[in-house]
Amino acid sequence: GPPDGSPPCSQAIRDCAKALGTPMVEECVQQVGLIAQSKMENPGNRALIDALMRKAKQNVGVAAGYVAAIVMYTMDLSLFAFGATPEHNFYSRLNTAVRKRENPAATDLYLMYLLGALHALPAFAA
Repeated sequence: GPPDGSPPCSQAIRDCAKALGTPMVEECVQQVGLIAQSKMENPGNRALIDALMRKAKQNVGVAAGYVAAIVMYTMDLSLFAFGATPEHNFYSRLNTAVRKRENPAATDLYLMYLLGALHALPAFAA
């Protein structure tokens, strides 16, 4: 996860998305915030949120950041941006930047949130 004293995930998303040239950054950050808040407040997600909170050492801001990082990575711009293509999506741009090792200063903090979230998820049993 992110080091103590790190900016909130919303800022990490904003900085990373802008550096990667993701369109509609502010709209994405707003949508991510709304969706993450809804996920955090949904009683059906209690086990997942509890796992994230344990990993975040009971820091609700970090746990919410974990949820926001996953939401941003999985967000499809075509759901609210007419004419958006898969190449416009944040995950597509992030994957390209990581694969080419481009701009790590802009992606590192966001990746700390995302990888912290993925690490905190409970194991999936089929």
